[in-house]
Formats: sequence, C-alpha cells, structure tokens
Amino acid sequence: MHCLAAVLTVAAAALLAACTPTGPSVHTPSGPTTAPPRASAVPFVDGCAQSRPIDTPFPTGDDVVMGELSFGGLAAAPAATLQPDGTAFYKSGAQLPPSASATIRIESPADEYARIVVEAGPPSLAVAYTGCPAGDGVGSWWVGGFLLYGRATACLPLAVTGDADSAARHVRVALGPHACSRTQ
Repeated sequence: MHCLAAVLTVAAAALLAACTPTGPSVHTPSGPTTAPPRASAVPFVDGCAQSRPIDTPFPTGDDVVMGELSFGGLAAAPAATLQPDGTAFYKSGAQLPPSASATIRIESPADEYARIVVEAGPPSLAVAYTGCPAGDGVGSWWVGGFLLYGRATACLPLAVTGDADSAARHVRVALGPHACSRTQ
C-alpha cells in the first residue's frame, strides 16, 4: 500500500510539473511603446450623441481653456496613468457650451508621439467636437484625454479652431511636470 501511495505522489508531481508554464506569462507587457498607432489627419467627429450634459458652470480654474473648448481639470496638472504598454494617459474631458463646435489638432513635432483619446473612436491626431443644443445642462462634455507614447510628460503643441475663431489658436499644454506654460 505504501508503494502505491509513493507512486501516486510521484505521478501527481510529474503531472503538475508538466502542466505548469515555464515561459513568460501571456499577461506580461511587451515593454514600452515608443511609437503611436498610425492616425489619419482627418478629424474624428465626436458629436452630441457621444457627449454627456454638464450641470455646473464651466470652465473652472482647473480647466485648460482654448476659446470655447476647454479640457476639464487639465490645468491642475493631473498625474498620468501609465498603461501596461508604457503609454501615459492624461484623462481630461473636452467641454463645450451648447451648440458650439471646435476642432483640436496635435501639431508637429508632437504628432510623432501623442494622440487625442475619445470614448467613441480610435486615438487620433485631430478631433472635431459638436456640442448639443441648449436644454440639457449648461454644456456638453466628452470622455477622453491625451496619450503619450515613449514618454511620461510633454509640452503638447495644439491648434484649436471653433465657431467664433477666424484663425486657429495655437497653444502649448503641459502634460505632467514639464517646462512649458499651461497655455501660450
């Protein structure tokens, strides 16, 4: 009987060893991403249907304001969330007054390492936002933010056009602790 127990113990140990993976886990990140995915220069359209109503007055002192378009909380220098692939995600929702529209575009050289993130579409170089008509709240906001590839901070050059703009506004926005003013 003792021999049978010893044989079963050895067989169970051998079976367990054979079923245990010895290579890298499938959940191991592949390492930092240094290049963003290819993106079209044509703006992704993020319209009223993808937005949520804003119930409180905006913008606030914590928002980065670019004409009628603002990004909630971005002036408060939020920390990035580092993704498993090494990208840095700065969460900040776009905000517009009722019925307003604005387009934001990442300018060179940041188009080589940054993207705008929206809930309804792929990481993009440009996004066109269209606010909902007056009625639901004091404006519209969209889930999103900015992704940086191969770096944790940046002084991000952006071009913004809106309904009231005759020409693009060129601004630089600090993502993380970086030596640029919030907007220039």
